[in-house]
Amino acid sequence: MKLPFKLDEKAAARLGFAPGAVALPTPRDDVVFAVGLSLDFSRVFATTEAYRVQSGRLIPAGLKTYNLVGPINAVDINLPGMRVYLERLCSDKEKPLDESTVRRIVGKPLDEFRQLCTRVIGRDFLNGNTVPGEMRIINKALEFISKGKIDHARLFLQWPGFCQTFLEFPDIIDRSVAGESMWDLMPHSFDEASVKELRKIRKFSTAWVDSGVPSDTYLKTLAKACTYLPDGAQRPEDKIEARSLIHMHELCDQAFRSLEPTMQNKVKRALFSHSETWRGQNEGFSAEYAYDYIHYIYYNLLMDAFRLNGVHNPSEEMRVRAFFGIVGGSLQRVAHSSKQWHARLPAIMSARDPSVPNSWVSAVDPIHVPAFRTVEMDHNEEVTNVYIFPLDNDEELAKEGNGQRHCVYSQKRLCAEGSLRIVSIRQLIEKEFKTLSTASFYLQDGLIYIRDHRAFANADPSYVSREALGWFEGQINGLKPSFRFNREWLPAKKTPETTENLRAALHDRFEKCRPALSKKMQKGGFDALLAECVQ
Repeated sequence: MKLPFKLDEKAAARLGFAPGAVALPTPRDDVVFAVGLSLDFSRVFATTEAYRVQSGRLIPAGLKTYNLVGPINAVDINLPGMRVYLERLCSDKEKPLDESTVRRIVGKPLDEFRQLCTRVIGRDFLNGNTVPGEMRIINKALEFISKGKIDHARLFLQWPGFCQTFLEFPDIIDRSVAGESMWDLMPHSFDEASVKELRKIRKFSTAWVDSGVPSDTYLKTLAKACTYLPDGAQRPEDKIEARSLIHMHELCDQAFRSLEPTMQNKVKRALFSHSETWRGQNEGFSAEYAYDYIHYIYYNLLMDAFRLNGVHNPSEEMRVRAFFGIVGGSLQRVAHSSKQWHARLPAIMSARDPSVPNSWVSAVDPIHVPAFRTVEMDHNEEVTNVYIFPLDNDEELAKEGNGQRHCVYSQKRLCAEGSLRIVSIRQLIEKEFKTLSTASFYLQDGLIYIRDHRAFANADPSYVSREALGWFEGQINGLKPSFRFNREWLPAKKTPETTENLRAALHDRFEKCRPALSKKMQKGGFDALLAECVQ
Protein backbone atom coordinates (compact mmCIF):
# COMPACT_ATOMS: atom_id res chain seq x y z
CA MET A 1 0.00 0.00 0.00
CA LYS A 2 1.39 3.38 -1.02
CA LEU A 3 1.38 6.01 1.70
CA PRO A 4 -0.75 9.12 1.00
CA PHE A 5 1.16 12.09 -0.38
CA LYS A 6 0.52 15.56 -1.73
CA LEU A 7 0.56 15.86 -5.49
CA ASP A 8 3.06 18.31 -6.96
CA GLU A 9 1.42 21.36 -8.47
CA LYS A 10 1.94 20.33 -12.12
CA ALA A 11 0.50 16.84 -11.56
CA ALA A 12 -2.40 18.33 -9.63
CA ALA A 13 -3.14 20.88 -12.36
CA ARG A 14 -3.20 18.16 -15.04
CA LEU A 15 -5.99 16.44 -13.07
CA GLY A 16 -7.91 19.69 -12.56
CA PHE A 17 -6.80 20.29 -8.96
CA ALA A 18 -5.56 23.42 -7.26
CA PRO A 19 -2.32 23.10 -5.21
CA GLY A 20 -2.78 20.93 -2.12
CA ALA A 21 -4.48 17.86 -3.65
CA VAL A 22 -3.77 14.51 -1.98
CA ALA A 23 -3.20 11.03 -3.46
CA LEU A 24 -4.95 8.38 -1.32
CA PRO A 25 -4.17 4.65 -1.22
CA THR A 26 -6.44 1.82 -2.34
CA PRO A 27 -6.28 -1.88 -1.41
CA ARG A 28 -4.23 -2.37 -4.58
CA ASP A 29 -0.58 -2.00 -3.68
CA ASP A 30 0.33 0.20 -6.65
CA VAL A 31 -2.92 2.09 -7.24
CA VAL A 32 -4.11 5.45 -5.85
CA PHE A 33 -6.83 8.01 -6.48
CA ALA A 34 -6.78 11.73 -5.71
CA VAL A 35 -8.94 14.23 -3.84
CA GLY A 36 -8.60 18.00 -3.83
CA LEU A 37 -9.96 21.47 -4.56
CA SER A 38 -10.72 22.35 -8.17
CA LEU A 39 -8.49 24.86 -9.94
CA ASP A 40 -11.01 27.66 -9.40
CA PHE A 41 -11.55 26.66 -5.72
CA SER A 42 -15.28 26.15 -6.43
CA ARG A 43 -15.59 22.55 -5.22
CA VAL A 44 -13.91 19.50 -3.69
CA PHE A 45 -13.88 16.32 -5.76
CA ALA A 46 -12.25 12.89 -6.01
CA THR A 47 -11.05 11.30 -9.24
CA THR A 48 -13.10 8.49 -10.72
CA GLU A 49 -9.99 7.16 -12.47
CA ALA A 50 -7.38 5.14 -10.59
CA TYR A 51 -3.66 5.76 -11.16
CA ARG A 52 -0.40 3.87 -10.74
CA VAL A 53 2.58 5.70 -9.30
CA GLN A 54 5.69 5.39 -11.47
CA SER A 55 8.77 7.52 -10.77
CA GLY A 56 6.62 10.03 -8.93
CA ARG A 57 4.17 10.31 -11.82
CA LEU A 58 0.53 9.24 -11.94
CA ILE A 59 -0.14 6.87 -14.83
CA PRO A 60 -3.78 5.86 -15.60
CA ALA A 61 -4.30 2.30 -14.35
CA GLY A 62 -7.29 1.56 -16.56
CA LEU A 63 -9.51 1.16 -13.50
CA LYS A 64 -12.53 3.14 -12.38
CA THR A 65 -12.95 3.93 -8.70
CA TYR A 66 -16.71 4.47 -8.54
CA ASN A 67 -17.26 1.63 -6.07
CA LEU A 68 -14.38 2.81 -3.90
CA VAL A 69 -14.87 6.56 -3.99
CA GLY A 70 -18.67 6.33 -4.02
CA PRO A 71 -19.03 5.84 -0.25
CA ILE A 72 -16.40 8.46 0.47
CA ASN A 73 -18.24 11.75 0.85
CA ALA A 74 -15.82 13.10 3.41
CA VAL A 75 -12.29 14.43 3.80
CA ASP A 76 -12.22 13.45 7.47
CA ILE A 77 -11.02 9.90 8.14
CA ASN A 78 -13.03 9.75 11.39
CA LEU A 79 -16.47 10.28 9.84
CA PRO A 80 -18.76 7.23 9.48
CA GLY A 81 -18.84 7.71 5.72
CA MET A 82 -15.21 6.58 5.56
CA ARG A 83 -15.94 3.19 7.11
CA VAL A 84 -16.13 1.31 3.80
CA TYR A 85 -12.85 2.84 2.72
CA LEU A 86 -11.17 1.80 6.00
CA GLU A 87 -12.50 -1.75 5.71
CA ARG A 88 -11.07 -2.15 2.25
CA LEU A 89 -7.65 -0.90 3.25
CA CYS A 90 -7.63 -3.22 6.27
CA SER A 91 -8.61 -6.21 4.11
CA ASP A 92 -5.25 -6.38 2.29
CA LYS A 93 -4.21 -10.03 2.81
CA GLU A 94 -0.54 -9.58 1.94
CA LYS A 95 0.02 -6.48 4.07
CA PRO A 96 -2.75 -6.43 6.69
CA LEU A 97 -3.10 -3.25 8.72
CA ASP A 98 -5.29 -2.56 11.72
CA GLU A 99 -7.81 0.26 11.64
CA SER A 100 -5.89 2.55 13.98
CA THR A 101 -2.81 2.35 11.72
CA VAL A 102 -4.84 3.22 8.63
CA ARG A 103 -6.46 6.16 10.44
CA ARG A 104 -3.03 7.46 11.42
CA ILE A 105 -1.49 7.03 7.96
CA VAL A 106 -4.40 8.49 5.99
CA GLY A 107 -5.68 10.92 8.61
CA LYS A 108 -2.70 13.29 8.62
CA PRO A 109 -2.74 14.34 4.93
CA LEU A 110 -6.54 14.55 4.98
CA ASP A 111 -6.41 16.79 8.04
CA GLU A 112 -3.91 19.05 6.26
CA PHE A 113 -6.22 19.13 3.26
CA ARG A 114 -9.17 20.11 5.47
CA GLN A 115 -7.06 22.95 6.86
CA LEU A 116 -6.48 24.08 3.28
CA CYS A 117 -10.25 24.06 2.70
CA THR A 118 -10.68 26.10 5.88
CA ARG A 119 -8.26 28.76 4.63
CA VAL A 120 -10.00 28.90 1.25
CA ILE A 121 -13.48 29.22 2.77
CA GLY A 122 -12.38 31.61 5.50
CA ARG A 123 -11.63 30.80 9.11
CA ASP A 124 -13.94 33.56 10.34
CA PHE A 125 -16.95 31.46 9.38
CA LEU A 126 -16.84 29.25 12.46
CA ASN A 127 -14.94 31.51 14.84
CA GLY A 128 -11.67 29.61 14.45
CA ASN A 129 -13.07 26.08 14.17
CA THR A 130 -12.19 24.00 11.11
CA VAL A 131 -14.88 23.40 8.52
CA PRO A 132 -16.89 20.13 8.62
CA GLY A 133 -15.20 17.14 7.02
CA GLU A 134 -17.95 16.24 4.57
CA MET A 135 -17.33 17.06 0.92
CA ARG A 136 -20.98 17.85 0.19
CA ILE A 137 -21.05 20.46 2.97
CA ILE A 138 -17.78 22.05 1.85
CA ASN A 139 -18.96 22.14 -1.76
CA LYS A 140 -22.25 23.82 -0.90
CA ALA A 141 -20.42 26.45 1.16
CA LEU A 142 -18.03 27.07 -1.76
CA GLU A 143 -20.99 27.39 -4.13
CA PHE A 144 -22.62 30.01 -1.89
CA ILE A 145 -19.32 31.92 -1.59
CA SER A 146 -18.95 31.97 -5.38
CA LYS A 147 -22.36 33.65 -5.52
CA GLY A 148 -21.43 36.15 -2.84
CA LYS A 149 -23.83 34.61 -0.28
CA ILE A 150 -21.50 34.67 2.71
CA ASP A 151 -24.27 34.36 5.33
CA HIS A 152 -25.78 31.38 3.50
CA ALA A 153 -22.38 29.65 3.54
CA ARG A 154 -21.99 30.34 7.26
CA LEU A 155 -25.46 28.90 8.02
CA PHE A 156 -24.76 25.81 5.94
CA LEU A 157 -21.47 25.10 7.73
CA GLN A 158 -23.04 25.58 11.16
CA TRP A 159 -26.25 23.61 10.47
CA PRO A 160 -25.36 21.17 7.67
CA GLY A 161 -27.96 18.53 8.49
CA PHE A 162 -30.79 21.07 8.59
CA CYS A 163 -29.71 22.78 5.39
CA GLN A 164 -29.25 19.55 3.44
CA THR A 165 -32.70 18.38 4.52
CA PHE A 166 -34.31 21.53 3.16
CA LEU A 167 -32.26 22.20 0.02
CA GLU A 168 -35.43 21.72 -2.01
CA PHE A 169 -36.99 24.57 -0.01
CA PRO A 170 -34.64 27.50 -0.75
CA ASP A 171 -37.08 29.97 0.80
CA ILE A 172 -36.56 28.23 4.17
CA ILE A 173 -32.79 28.72 3.88
CA ASP A 174 -33.28 32.37 2.91
CA ARG A 175 -35.66 33.02 5.81
CA SER A 176 -33.31 31.26 8.21
CA VAL A 177 -30.49 33.57 7.10
CA ALA A 178 -32.84 36.47 7.73
CA GLY A 179 -33.13 35.39 11.35
CA GLU A 180 -36.40 33.46 11.52
CA SER A 181 -36.58 30.38 13.80
CA MET A 182 -35.62 27.34 11.76
CA TRP A 183 -38.02 24.98 13.54
CA ASP A 184 -40.89 27.37 12.78
CA LEU A 185 -40.07 26.89 9.10
CA MET A 186 -40.50 23.11 8.97
CA PRO A 187 -42.13 22.01 5.68
CA HIS A 188 -45.48 20.25 5.72
CA SER A 189 -43.87 16.89 4.93
CA PHE A 190 -42.75 16.80 8.60
CA ASP A 191 -45.71 15.78 10.71
CA GLU A 192 -46.83 17.94 13.62
CA ALA A 193 -45.84 15.36 16.25
CA SER A 194 -42.25 15.23 14.94
CA VAL A 195 -41.87 19.00 15.01
CA LYS A 196 -43.32 19.10 18.53
CA GLU A 197 -40.82 16.50 19.78
CA LEU A 198 -37.82 18.16 18.15
CA ARG A 199 -38.70 21.46 19.80
CA LYS A 200 -38.52 19.75 23.21
CA ILE A 201 -34.83 18.97 22.59
CA ARG A 202 -33.43 22.27 23.80
CA LYS A 203 -29.84 21.77 22.68
CA PHE A 204 -30.72 20.01 19.44
CA SER A 205 -28.31 20.48 16.55
CA THR A 206 -28.68 18.92 13.13
CA ALA A 207 -24.89 18.52 13.24
CA TRP A 208 -25.76 15.38 15.24
CA VAL A 209 -26.71 13.73 11.95
CA ASP A 210 -24.08 11.15 10.98
CA SER A 211 -22.42 11.42 7.60
CA GLY A 212 -24.15 9.22 5.04
CA VAL A 213 -27.52 9.23 6.89
CA PRO A 214 -30.36 11.14 5.16
CA SER A 215 -31.11 14.03 7.48
CA ASP A 216 -34.88 13.85 7.13
CA THR A 217 -34.79 10.15 8.02
CA TYR A 218 -32.60 10.86 11.04
CA LEU A 219 -34.81 13.68 12.30
CA LYS A 220 -38.00 11.66 12.01
CA THR A 221 -36.42 8.60 13.64
CA LEU A 222 -35.12 10.66 16.57
CA ALA A 223 -38.48 12.38 16.99
CA LYS A 224 -40.27 9.02 16.94
CA ALA A 225 -37.88 7.58 19.55
CA CYS A 226 -38.48 10.58 21.81
CA THR A 227 -42.23 9.96 21.79
CA TYR A 228 -41.66 6.76 23.79
CA LEU A 229 -39.99 8.63 26.64
CA PRO A 230 -42.29 9.29 29.64
CA ASP A 231 -44.04 12.66 29.83
CA GLY A 232 -41.68 15.28 31.21
CA ALA A 233 -38.61 13.07 30.84
CA GLN A 234 -35.38 14.75 29.80
CA ARG A 235 -34.55 14.62 26.10
CA PRO A 236 -31.06 13.84 24.72
CA GLU A 237 -28.52 16.62 25.12
CA ASP A 238 -25.80 15.56 22.70
CA LYS A 239 -25.11 13.42 19.65
CA ILE A 240 -24.10 10.34 21.69
CA GLU A 241 -27.32 10.35 23.70
CA ALA A 242 -29.41 10.87 20.58
CA ARG A 243 -27.69 7.95 18.85
CA SER A 244 -28.25 5.71 21.90
CA LEU A 245 -31.94 6.59 21.94
CA ILE A 246 -32.20 5.76 18.23
CA HIS A 247 -30.44 2.41 18.85
CA MET A 248 -32.99 1.59 21.57
CA HIS A 249 -35.83 2.48 19.21
CA GLU A 250 -34.40 0.38 16.34
CA LEU A 251 -33.77 -2.59 18.64
CA CYS A 252 -37.41 -2.56 19.74
CA ASP A 253 -38.60 -2.24 16.15
CA GLN A 254 -36.51 -5.24 15.11
CA ALA A 255 -37.34 -7.36 18.15
CA PHE A 256 -41.11 -6.82 18.09
CA ARG A 257 -41.67 -6.59 14.34
CA SER A 258 -44.03 -9.58 14.34
CA LEU A 259 -46.20 -8.27 17.22
CA GLU A 260 -49.36 -6.22 16.90
CA PRO A 261 -48.74 -2.43 16.66
CA THR A 262 -50.56 -1.75 19.93
CA MET A 263 -48.45 -4.30 21.78
CA GLN A 264 -45.26 -2.95 20.20
CA ASN A 265 -46.06 0.50 21.57
CA LYS A 266 -46.87 -0.82 25.05
CA VAL A 267 -43.64 -2.81 25.27
CA LYS A 268 -41.51 0.06 23.95
CA ARG A 269 -43.01 2.60 26.32
CA ALA A 270 -42.47 0.28 29.27
CA LEU A 271 -38.85 -0.45 28.28
CA PHE A 272 -38.07 3.22 27.68
CA SER A 273 -39.57 4.22 31.03
CA HIS A 274 -37.26 1.81 32.88
CA SER A 275 -34.09 2.59 30.91
CA GLU A 276 -31.52 5.30 31.52
CA THR A 277 -29.00 3.59 29.25
CA TRP A 278 -28.98 6.41 26.71
CA ARG A 279 -27.96 9.10 29.23
CA GLY A 280 -24.39 10.34 29.63
CA GLN A 281 -21.15 10.09 27.68
CA ASN A 282 -20.25 6.67 29.13
CA GLU A 283 -23.73 5.14 29.05
CA GLY A 284 -24.24 4.83 25.30
CA PHE A 285 -26.67 2.07 24.41
CA SER A 286 -25.77 -0.59 21.86
CA ALA A 287 -27.16 -4.11 21.69
CA GLU A 288 -26.32 -5.62 18.32
CA TYR A 289 -28.43 -8.67 17.48
CA ALA A 290 -30.29 -8.53 20.81
CA TYR A 291 -33.45 -8.93 18.73
CA ASP A 292 -32.41 -12.56 18.06
CA TYR A 293 -32.41 -13.14 21.80
CA ILE A 294 -35.80 -11.46 22.21
CA HIS A 295 -37.32 -13.39 19.30
CA TYR A 296 -36.08 -16.67 20.72
CA ILE A 297 -37.37 -16.01 24.23
CA TYR A 298 -40.74 -14.79 22.95
CA TYR A 299 -41.45 -17.64 20.55
CA ASN A 300 -39.63 -20.54 22.21
CA LEU A 301 -40.27 -19.89 25.89
CA LEU A 302 -43.09 -17.43 26.44
CA MET A 303 -45.59 -18.62 23.80
CA ASP A 304 -44.94 -22.31 24.48
CA ALA A 305 -45.35 -21.76 28.24
CA PHE A 306 -48.78 -20.26 27.53
CA ARG A 307 -49.65 -23.29 25.37
CA LEU A 308 -48.53 -25.69 28.07
CA ASN A 309 -50.88 -23.89 30.46
CA GLY A 310 -53.72 -24.30 27.96
CA VAL A 311 -53.74 -20.62 26.94
CA HIS A 312 -53.62 -20.62 23.13
CA ASN A 313 -54.61 -16.99 22.50
CA PRO A 314 -53.10 -14.89 25.30
CA SER A 315 -54.07 -11.22 25.29
CA GLU A 316 -51.57 -8.44 24.68
CA GLU A 317 -51.60 -7.51 28.36
CA MET A 318 -50.80 -11.10 29.35
CA ARG A 319 -47.91 -11.32 26.90
CA VAL A 320 -46.46 -7.97 27.94
CA ARG A 321 -46.61 -8.93 31.62
CA ALA A 322 -45.03 -12.34 30.93
CA PHE A 323 -42.31 -10.84 28.73
CA PHE A 324 -41.13 -8.47 31.46
CA GLY A 325 -41.29 -11.27 34.01
CA ILE A 326 -39.02 -13.47 31.87
CA VAL A 327 -36.40 -10.98 30.57
CA GLY A 328 -36.70 -8.10 33.06
CA GLY A 329 -37.87 -4.55 32.50
CA SER A 330 -34.67 -2.76 31.48
CA LEU A 331 -33.15 -2.51 28.01
CA GLN A 332 -29.73 -2.48 29.66
CA ARG A 333 -30.62 -5.82 31.23
CA VAL A 334 -31.83 -7.08 27.83
CA ALA A 335 -28.51 -6.09 26.24
CA HIS A 336 -26.53 -7.87 28.98
CA SER A 337 -28.77 -10.96 28.82
CA SER A 338 -28.38 -11.08 25.04
CA LYS A 339 -24.60 -11.37 25.38
CA GLN A 340 -25.01 -14.21 27.90
CA TRP A 341 -27.49 -15.96 25.62
CA HIS A 342 -25.22 -15.69 22.58
CA ALA A 343 -22.35 -17.18 24.60
CA ARG A 344 -24.52 -20.23 25.35
CA LEU A 345 -25.70 -20.78 21.77
CA PRO A 346 -23.70 -24.00 21.16
CA ALA A 347 -25.55 -25.67 24.05
CA ILE A 348 -28.90 -24.24 22.96
CA MET A 349 -28.42 -25.37 19.36
CA SER A 350 -27.32 -28.88 20.37
CA ALA A 351 -30.87 -29.82 21.40
CA ARG A 352 -33.44 -31.01 18.88
CA ASP A 353 -36.86 -29.56 19.65
CA PRO A 354 -39.74 -31.95 18.85
CA SER A 355 -42.31 -29.16 19.17
CA VAL A 356 -40.97 -27.41 16.04
CA PRO A 357 -40.77 -29.11 12.60
CA ASN A 358 -37.21 -29.98 11.59
CA SER A 359 -37.60 -28.99 7.92
CA TRP A 360 -39.70 -26.71 5.73
CA VAL A 361 -40.50 -26.03 2.07
CA SER A 362 -37.55 -24.52 0.23
CA ALA A 363 -37.76 -21.10 -1.40
CA VAL A 364 -34.86 -21.69 -3.82
CA ASP A 365 -32.58 -24.42 -5.11
CA PRO A 366 -28.77 -24.08 -4.93
CA ILE A 367 -27.78 -21.18 -7.19
CA HIS A 368 -24.54 -20.45 -9.06
CA VAL A 369 -24.14 -16.66 -9.06
CA PRO A 370 -23.15 -15.25 -12.50
CA ALA A 371 -19.64 -13.81 -12.84
CA PHE A 372 -19.12 -10.37 -11.33
CA ARG A 373 -16.31 -7.96 -10.40
CA THR A 374 -15.34 -5.95 -7.35
CA VAL A 375 -13.30 -2.77 -7.13
CA GLU A 376 -10.26 -4.60 -5.74
CA MET A 377 -9.90 -6.62 -8.94
CA ASP A 378 -8.23 -5.88 -12.25
CA HIS A 379 -10.55 -5.00 -15.12
CA ASN A 380 -10.02 -8.43 -16.69
CA GLU A 381 -10.72 -10.41 -13.50
CA GLU A 382 -14.07 -11.83 -12.41
CA VAL A 383 -15.51 -13.77 -9.49
CA THR A 384 -17.00 -16.94 -10.96
CA ASN A 385 -17.11 -19.38 -8.03
CA VAL A 386 -19.82 -18.02 -5.69
CA TYR A 387 -22.92 -20.06 -4.83
CA ILE A 388 -26.07 -19.52 -2.74
CA PHE A 389 -27.39 -22.53 -0.81
CA PRO A 390 -30.77 -22.71 0.97
CA LEU A 391 -30.78 -23.78 4.63
CA ASP A 392 -34.08 -25.61 4.95
CA ASN A 393 -33.74 -27.91 7.96
CA ASP A 394 -32.50 -27.65 11.52
CA GLU A 395 -29.36 -29.72 10.90
CA GLU A 396 -28.16 -27.27 8.27
CA LEU A 397 -29.01 -24.29 10.49
CA ALA A 398 -27.13 -25.80 13.44
CA LYS A 399 -24.12 -26.59 11.29
CA GLU A 400 -24.10 -23.10 9.80
CA GLY A 401 -24.46 -21.44 13.22
CA ASN A 402 -21.73 -23.53 14.83
CA GLY A 403 -19.35 -23.09 11.91
CA GLN A 404 -19.94 -19.36 11.57
CA ARG A 405 -20.20 -18.61 15.31
CA HIS A 406 -23.54 -16.83 15.14
CA CYS A 407 -27.14 -17.44 16.15
CA VAL A 408 -28.89 -18.34 12.90
CA TYR A 409 -30.35 -21.45 14.60
CA SER A 410 -32.55 -19.17 16.69
CA GLN A 411 -34.57 -18.51 13.51
CA LYS A 412 -35.68 -22.15 13.17
CA ARG A 413 -39.23 -21.55 14.39
CA LEU A 414 -39.73 -18.51 12.11
CA CYS A 415 -38.62 -20.65 9.14
CA ALA A 416 -40.94 -23.51 10.13
CA GLU A 417 -43.86 -21.10 10.51
CA GLY A 418 -43.29 -19.74 7.01
CA SER A 419 -42.28 -16.17 7.87
CA LEU A 420 -38.55 -16.39 7.11
CA ARG A 421 -36.06 -18.16 4.82
CA ILE A 422 -32.28 -18.43 5.17
CA VAL A 423 -29.46 -18.94 2.67
CA SER A 424 -25.71 -19.48 2.93
CA ILE A 425 -23.37 -17.66 0.54
CA ARG A 426 -20.31 -19.79 -0.25
CA GLN A 427 -17.27 -19.73 -2.48
CA LEU A 428 -15.85 -22.82 -4.20
CA ILE A 429 -12.10 -22.89 -3.55
CA GLU A 430 -10.01 -25.92 -4.57
CA LYS A 431 -13.09 -28.16 -4.80
CA GLU A 432 -14.30 -27.17 -1.31
CA PHE A 433 -17.00 -24.69 -0.35
CA LYS A 434 -15.97 -21.91 2.04
CA THR A 435 -18.86 -20.15 3.79
CA LEU A 436 -18.66 -16.38 3.32
CA SER A 437 -21.86 -15.27 5.05
CA THR A 438 -25.41 -16.16 6.08
CA ALA A 439 -28.50 -14.15 5.07
CA SER A 440 -32.16 -14.29 6.08
CA PHE A 441 -35.05 -12.68 4.22
CA TYR A 442 -38.83 -12.40 4.37
CA LEU A 443 -41.67 -11.66 1.94
CA GLN A 444 -43.84 -8.57 2.20
CA ASP A 445 -46.28 -7.37 -0.47
CA GLY A 446 -44.69 -9.70 -2.99
CA LEU A 447 -41.12 -8.43 -2.48
CA ILE A 448 -38.30 -9.88 -0.40
CA TYR A 449 -36.52 -7.87 2.26
CA ILE A 450 -33.17 -8.82 3.79
CA ARG A 451 -33.53 -9.22 7.56
CA ASP A 452 -29.91 -10.07 8.39
CA HIS A 453 -26.65 -10.59 6.54
CA ARG A 454 -23.71 -11.69 8.69
CA ALA A 455 -20.26 -13.14 8.21
CA PHE A 456 -18.20 -15.16 10.71
CA ALA A 457 -18.90 -14.22 14.36
CA ASN A 458 -21.52 -11.63 13.27
CA ALA A 459 -18.91 -9.58 11.41
CA ASP A 460 -19.84 -7.47 8.39
CA PRO A 461 -19.99 -9.50 5.16
CA SER A 462 -17.29 -9.15 2.52
CA TYR A 463 -17.91 -7.22 -0.67
CA VAL A 464 -18.09 -10.47 -2.61
CA SER A 465 -20.96 -11.58 -0.33
CA ARG A 466 -22.75 -8.25 -0.61
CA GLU A 467 -22.49 -8.27 -4.39
CA ALA A 468 -23.86 -11.84 -4.57
CA LEU A 469 -26.76 -11.12 -2.20
CA GLY A 470 -27.55 -7.87 -4.02
CA TRP A 471 -27.82 -9.81 -7.29
CA PHE A 472 -30.05 -12.40 -5.59
CA GLU A 473 -32.38 -9.75 -4.14
CA GLY A 474 -32.54 -7.86 -7.43
CA GLN A 475 -33.43 -11.01 -9.37
CA ILE A 476 -36.35 -11.89 -7.09
CA ASN A 477 -37.69 -8.35 -6.76
CA GLY A 478 -37.45 -8.02 -10.53
CA LEU A 479 -40.29 -10.60 -10.48
CA LYS A 480 -38.68 -12.72 -13.21
CA PRO A 481 -35.67 -14.40 -11.54
CA SER A 482 -33.40 -16.59 -13.64
CA PHE A 483 -33.79 -19.38 -11.04
CA ARG A 484 -36.73 -21.11 -9.37
CA PHE A 485 -38.21 -19.09 -6.51
CA ASN A 486 -41.14 -20.44 -4.50
CA ARG A 487 -43.28 -17.72 -2.89
CA GLU A 488 -45.64 -20.16 -1.13
CA TRP A 489 -44.11 -20.44 2.35
CA LEU A 490 -46.80 -22.43 4.09
CA PRO A 491 -46.12 -23.50 7.67
CA ALA A 492 -44.36 -26.85 7.91
CA LYS A 493 -46.44 -29.79 9.09
CA LYS A 494 -45.99 -30.54 12.77
CA THR A 495 -45.79 -33.99 14.29
CA PRO A 496 -48.60 -34.80 16.73
CA GLU A 497 -47.80 -32.99 19.96
CA THR A 498 -48.48 -34.22 23.48
CA THR A 499 -48.38 -32.30 26.72
CA GLU A 500 -45.49 -34.50 27.83
CA ASN A 501 -43.17 -33.86 24.90
CA LEU A 502 -44.02 -30.13 24.85
CA ARG A 503 -43.22 -29.90 28.55
CA ALA A 504 -39.95 -31.82 28.13
CA ALA A 505 -38.85 -29.65 25.17
CA LEU A 506 -39.79 -26.41 26.92
CA HIS A 507 -38.05 -27.45 30.14
CA ASP A 508 -34.86 -28.28 28.21
CA ARG A 509 -34.94 -24.92 26.41
CA PHE A 510 -35.59 -23.05 29.63
CA GLU A 511 -32.68 -24.64 31.48
CA LYS A 512 -30.27 -23.83 28.65
CA CYS A 513 -31.43 -20.20 28.61
CA ARG A 514 -31.89 -19.81 32.36
CA PRO A 515 -28.63 -17.88 33.09
CA ALA A 516 -29.69 -15.28 30.50
CA LEU A 517 -33.14 -14.66 31.99
CA SER A 518 -34.34 -12.33 34.75
CA LYS A 519 -33.26 -12.92 38.35
CA LYS A 520 -36.82 -13.99 39.10
CA MET A 521 -36.57 -16.79 36.51
CA GLN A 522 -33.09 -17.82 37.61
CA LYS A 523 -34.24 -18.18 41.20
CA GLY A 524 -37.71 -19.65 40.63
CA GLY A 525 -36.83 -22.06 37.83
CA PHE A 526 -39.27 -23.73 35.45
CA ASP A 527 -42.21 -23.29 37.83
CA ALA A 528 -41.63 -19.51 37.80
CA LEU A 529 -41.82 -19.53 33.99
CA LEU A 530 -45.16 -21.34 33.99
CA ALA A 531 -46.47 -19.05 36.73
CA GLU A 532 -45.84 -16.01 34.52
CA CYS A 533 -47.84 -17.50 31.64
CA VAL A 534 -51.27 -18.11 33.12
CA GLN A 535 -54.75 -16.84 32.32
